[in-house]
Amino acid sequence: MKHSIKSSWWGRVRRGVLGLAGLLGLAGVARAQGPVFDRVSECGQSPSSSNFLLEKIAVDAAGNTYATGFFEGAALFGATILTSAGGKDWWVAKLDAAGAVAWAVRGGGPGEDRPYGLALDGQGHVFVGGQAQGQAVFGAFALNNNPQADAKVAVARLDAGTGAWQWLAAGGDDANNECRGLAADGRGHVYVGGRTGVRGSIVQFGAVQLRPYGDGDLFAARLDAGTGAWQWATLAGATQVVELHTTALALDGAGGVYTTGTHRNYTAPVLFGPALALPLMVGGSGSDVFVAKLDTAGAWRWVSNGGGPDGTDEPQALAADAAGNVVVSGFFSSTAPRFGATTLANTSGLDQFGYLFDDGLVAGLDAGTGAWRWAVATAGVRSEFCRGVALDRAGDAYVTGFANGPATVGPLSFSPAIADVFAARLDAATGRWRWAVAGGGGRKYSAVSALGPGGTLYVGGLGGNAAQMNFGPVALAGAPGLMQGFVARLAGAAGPLGVAPAGGLVPLGLAVWPNPAPVGGLVQVQGLAAGALVQVFDATGREVARLRPAGPVGGAVPAELLLPAGLPPGLYLLRAGRQTAKLQLE
Repeated sequence: MKHSIKSSWWGRVRRGVLGLAGLLGLAGVARAQGPVFDRVSECGQSPSSSNFLLEKIAVDAAGNTYATGFFEGAALFGATILTSAGGKDWWVAKLDAAGAVAWAVRGGGPGEDRPYGLALDGQGHVFVGGQAQGQAVFGAFALNNNPQADAKVAVARLDAGTGAWQWLAAGGDDANNECRGLAADGRGHVYVGGRTGVRGSIVQFGAVQLRPYGDGDLFAARLDAGTGAWQWATLAGATQVVELHTTALALDGAGGVYTTGTHRNYTAPVLFGPALALPLMVGGSGSDVFVAKLDTAGAWRWVSNGGGPDGTDEPQALAADAAGNVVVSGFFSSTAPRFGATTLANTSGLDQFGYLFDDGLVAGLDAGTGAWRWAVATAGVRSEFCRGVALDRAGDAYVTGFANGPATVGPLSFSPAIADVFAARLDAATGRWRWAVAGGGGRKYSAVSALGPGGTLYVGGLGGNAAQMNFGPVALAGAPGLMQGFVARLAGAAGPLGVAPAGGLVPLGLAVWPNPAPVGGLVQVQGLAAGALVQVFDATGREVARLRPAGPVGGAVPAELLLPAGLPPGLYLLRAGRQTAKLQLE
């Protein structure tokens, strides 16, 4: 589909929902093994005629949730009413560990002000990044921009306890400025990624001055978390007219800084410093995905790209860890985008203009080289968008998003009447689906995510204009004409397959063959102690069987286990004392 790279995912959602609105029928779900929602809280509400959106969430070690987005007009957060200064304004809110609104604040001015990034440093600070135009005010801090110019990059720090604005930093030039990615390392630094610059101008981040390659360069920068002072900044861009956008930024905790976005460059290569470049795109009019790595000093280390020539392929979220996993999530409308050795197929239908809808994308890269390891896609009649991704310490990725038509996400098939959110878990090293669950009814969009204490998965988004939004056994009351931000919690998202017990990680001391194994089949297990009892847990942490091995146990002879015929396909954990093994049933 030959859409402009500037078309937002929200615009693409509206296209899909309008195409679906005339269909009749009930939402249905083919159940897949996975966790269940155990709580949902409202995070802001506004009349549906207003511009209101929840963009990002983050969760601290105590289970408090922080969220940001934009609104126009009025928005209600608990007992707090926020009123915009004219155009779109920022909002930032905190929900306590019980899901109640602790505080909510706004920032902005009469222009178009919008936040995109949110981060915590674990030291009582909340960081928000985005764009601010004209005379924008954030508590006691103000940006005195030229009201006739485009927005500036804006990054702010708030007190996590009170919501008080603590500092504000701005950067860029007079055009094409936005911060789309934000991360804090907890060691005194905040990393920012976005878009800035016009050919011939000077881009300024504090004392750092840079000359853009062209119009709308990509930038990455670092600030001092204590003062908001810019420490370094670097650009990537092309000397001819191209379209470039950053959409997310992530840290791996081991000195790696990663940024992702879209590029459309049919006239010139995109330069990442003197030694790296994205090659010229040939034979199409679409946009592709890029992922790039920098070190903590701002030097570009590698850049990779993927996608297809005939559609808009766009990343929405990025996560990385110290184990070498880099995972990106997003969507694509190309017919057959390629990511390394993997070619995906767009299985969606056609919109009213004859173009393909979007399928959701999840892909993994090697942190050391930037090589694509794997890529998987959702499938559906209309569009699916993967908008959030997070990595746990056990090497699994959690992906959240939404679909506005019948869809398949890994092992899950569901049919929302209008639109519904989903969450899924994959192996970050291989892309193998673990489980997937859907929201369960009511109009729900966006679905960004964050991991909280104990690996609990939190899902944030926007919904409403309905009597209630269902999340499995829990629901959020609503009303026609009312749009609501929400934060929902998944119980057992990690369980024994993804979270360390109190005494530390259980060693994976068992070897199972075949793996994957057929339901009700016989498997051989190497490493069992004599007399061992084998417990079988499903992906939610529920014990579903206890087995005794047949035949001899111990030494070099593997034990045999007959698996119960009643277990559904999915991922299981075998545990014998302190020894464990993962087993996939098919």
